Amino acid sequence: MNEMVLLLQCALLTGVGFFLTYNNQNYAAIFTSLMVIMANMFIVKQIDLFGLHVTASDAYFIAAACTLNMVQEMYGKQVARNYVHISFGVLILFALLTQLQFFYTPNVYDQAGTAFETVFNTTLRISLVSLVSYWLTQQLDVVIYRFARNLTYTQSLACFFSVAFTQLLDTVFFSVFALSSIVASVIHVIVFSYLVKLVILTFSVAVMSALYRLLDLMNDLYESRI
Repeated sequence: MNEMVLLLQCALLTGVGFFLTYNNQNYAAIFTSLMVIMANMFIVKQIDLFGLHVTASDAYFIAAACTLNMVQEMYGKQVARNYVHISFGVLILFALLTQLQFFYTPNVYDQAGTAFETVFNTTLRISLVSLVSYWLTQQLDVVIYRFARNLTYTQSLACFFSVAFTQLLDTVFFSVFALSSIVASVIHVIVFSYLVKLVILTFSVAVMSALYRLLDLMNDLYESRI
């Protein structure tokens, strides 16, 4: 059941990111920022995928990375880099605002305070590692994607190579610096988490490739009628 939900989620997020980016580059900035916020919210939710214990956040991180690559393809490297800065700033603001909520004293009628504390009251180390990892990997993704495209790889292949490489670094970085004192085996966490990310990425890129082909077909039909 979880696997079907994951594939549906990947298709939906990739499709929405593609069409928002195609219609207006500013929509892509909003969508990317939303994805990184959702990823950091659901990173504390544990699920089973393909027999492995993982978090429910990977699809959002990969959707953000793929959307940034689509932005670079359609609007250029500098725009994509600017959107990395925007989404990183939004992520910092989100982290600060959620922590400020804990300074409020709940009244006797409050029923959500405990739930919010469970979701948002992560340790400082995990929050900082997540921020640093996102910043470094997304900056590197912009560079690798452009390099792959200059080697005449298609948009989808370039996206796969860049996101696969940066997500490997993200998985290693986050596991070593945020989870090393929590989990029994960091190596197992790295291997299992990365395998699941590759499955998500493969499906997302397949959907992206189909959307690029559909867009090319529509453009060809439009030009043939002129």
